[in-house]
Amino acid sequence: MNSEQYISLVRRLEKQAKANPKVYRFRVTALSVLGYAYILGILLVPAALLITTAALFWSNPALLFILAKVLGKFLIVLAALVAGIFTAFGGALRSFFRGVAQPEGIRLSREAFPEFFQTLDEITKSVNSPKPSSVLVGPDFNAAVLTVPRFGFFGSKTYLMIGLPLMEAVSSEHFRAILAHEIGHISRNHGTNTSWIYQLRETWARFLENQELSESNKIEFLYTGFVNWYFPYFNAYSFVLAREQELEADRMAAELYGAKPLAESLIMVHVKGDYLDREYWKNVFDGAKSSNKPPDEVYSNMQRAFRRERNEASEMIALSKALKVRTDYNDTHPSLSDRLDFLNYDAVKNGSLEKLPAKAKTSAAEDYFGSYAENWTKEFDRMWKNDVYSFWNDLNGQWREARKRIDQLKEKHEKKEITEDELLELADLCGSDEGEDAAAGLYRELLEIDPTNAAANFFLGIYYLNKDDQKGVELLEDSMKLDVMLTVAACENLYAYCFSKHREEEAMEYLRKADSFVESLYAANLERRRVDVSDE
Repeated sequence: MNSEQYISLVRRLEKQAKANPKVYRFRVTALSVLGYAYILGILLVPAALLITTAALFWSNPALLFILAKVLGKFLIVLAALVAGIFTAFGGALRSFFRGVAQPEGIRLSREAFPEFFQTLDEITKSVNSPKPSSVLVGPDFNAAVLTVPRFGFFGSKTYLMIGLPLMEAVSSEHFRAILAHEIGHISRNHGTNTSWIYQLRETWARFLENQELSESNKIEFLYTGFVNWYFPYFNAYSFVLAREQELEADRMAAELYGAKPLAESLIMVHVKGDYLDREYWKNVFDGAKSSNKPPDEVYSNMQRAFRRERNEASEMIALSKALKVRTDYNDTHPSLSDRLDFLNYDAVKNGSLEKLPAKAKTSAAEDYFGSYAENWTKEFDRMWKNDVYSFWNDLNGQWREARKRIDQLKEKHEKKEITEDELLELADLCGSDEGEDAAAGLYRELLEIDPTNAAANFFLGIYYLNKDDQKGVELLEDSMKLDVMLTVAACENLYAYCFSKHREEEAMEYLRKADSFVESLYAANLERRRVDVSDE
């Protein structure tokens, strides 16, 4: 199934899920069971046949001498096949019973944080939800529910994961709406479904990875056809289910606390998340350019940034960009604009918001955790520094080497002694060190020297697309013509750009082109394998 067929299937399934949610959930469950049953069937059927044959010989020894001549080779082949199957699938099946890794975090107790658990109890009671087994606070900018099976299908624990930075970024009113959304997942048993799906993918992925690494794969015929048919369908069905679950959790949270607080919480999470991704973490890791030691107070500084006065102009720009993002087929979460439409949040008009939600005097972290928030933040500072210390030192060394190389290349550039390959290298290094604008100038210079440089066309094309400039389309088109190995990467960027502009058919053309190229590579690789086998 290629990408176009997958998207078409997802769109059809979305209609089915909306028309009859119960039937659709049953189909997803049935597909999950089929995925596990196939593994068990491959394991059990040959084993049962071998055991039955052995039992027959044991019960009637006279048959042993009569049938040994007829079935001797068959039994040897069968025993070898069973051994091969158990070796191949045993590790994958063990990964299912081993389950998901236990989450880490600071465990909250009712005695220490009665107000938090009072809010949690109000929500679980209102939506008739089981309470989470544990509530863990961590350093991520996120809130999530994680269901961890205890042993295969038998029993599970549900963890409510709360990111302290998230609570620092929103008010208590907004946090309650976020909490209600997560409890909505528990009340509808979304976590169990997600856990099943995760384990099934993990089990098959581990098996297929082991087979890829195997020098001789003698049982490929047992699973190739099934995998090629099954997984595109399973991924599409589970994708639509996950998206429906997000909207269902939104609906429950809005019914409990109102659409406005939930909508505003979504807006603030997008705005603050953009600040972290685009500015905060970039500035943190830029520190490795000048220091071989990571900073001491990464999360403390983040906390201070969230508590100080907001840069509303920057946040409005980030929000405007977020509202233009369309729901796609890579993320189970609907786009921000679609979620706000779903909530009938009418403050957004014509794709824009006149004013951001007002900043609260105190954050949810301050209101619920008080001084504990400060202490935990310091602990996260220490943990982060210890975790990245070795990586940071290596990164600093890489930057020192890169700076030396940049200086060498710039000197050659000033003397007009630089080669095309060196100019391309300088553009790449300057992009990492000085930013994309510096790199773009060098790529343009390179294209003036050699318009047929595929890499320069490609990187400058992406630069223009990021600037919302149509010139990037032509440059990426040229890059594919100059180097066919850039086809997939160029088409992915062109698809995303055209899709964001509501140019659906044009976007699908790029998707088809990428699929066609991948299929041709696969066919060529298959033909080479056949030739290699025949040569042996």
